[in-house]
Amino acid sequence: MDDRQIPTLIICERNRFLADSLRSAFNRCGVFKSLVHSENGGSLMDLVAQVRTCAVLIDPDFLPASPADFVQSLAQANHECRGIAYFSPSARSSAAACVQAGFGGAVSQLLPIEDLVEALRTVFLGGIYVDSGLVSALGNDDHVGCLDSLSGREQFVLEHVARGHSHKEIARLLALSIKTVETYKLRGTRKLGLSRKSSIVEYALRNDWLS
Repeated sequence: MDDRQIPTLIICERNRFLADSLRSAFNRCGVFKSLVHSENGGSLMDLVAQVRTCAVLIDPDFLPASPADFVQSLAQANHECRGIAYFSPSARSSAAACVQAGFGGAVSQLLPIEDLVEALRTVFLGGIYVDSGLVSALGNDDHVGCLDSLSGREQFVLEHVARGHSHKEIARLLALSIKTVETYKLRGTRKLGLSRKSSIVEYALRNDWLS
C-alpha cells in the first residue's frame, strides 16, 4: 500500500513512556502509522491538518476543551480525523461523554495491545468502537422507545449502522436500494427516539446487538 494511503494515529498522552511504548507497538503492527504529539512540539490541530487520514488517541481527562468542542476542532482542522478516547478505569464517565459528543471510539487503557489495534482498525474503517465497560456509564435514556416496536428490517439496518456499515453496504446485503435502507433507518430511529449515530451505537450495546 502507498504510504500516503496508510492512516496515521496521533497519540496524545502525558506519560511519555506509555506514549512511546504505544507508538512502537502500533508501528510494528503495520496497520497504520503512529506518532506522538508533544505539547512542546506545536499545536495539535496544526498537526492534524497536515495528515490526510488520521485519528487522535487521547485521554478524555486531558482534553484541551469539552468533548463536543474537541470534535468540532478536529472536523475544522481535518474532516477525515476522528477522536478516540483512551480512558483509565476511573474515567468511564468522561469517556462516555466523548462517545456522546461524536468521538469515533472509546477504548480502555487496560485493553491488550492486539485488541486495541483491532479497535483502532474499526475506527479507521469508518466504524465506531465502544469498550464494553462503557455500557453502564452510557446509561439508559428515558425517551428511548421499545425494541419490540421495530420491524426485522429496521433492526437489521440499525444494527449494521452501529457496526459501522455504510448505507451502500447494507443495501447490498439486503438486495435493496440505498433509499430503501435510508427509509428503514429513519423509521427505526424515530421509533426508538434516537437522533445520532452515537446514540444508535449506545442502544445497540445495551441490547447486545454487537456481542
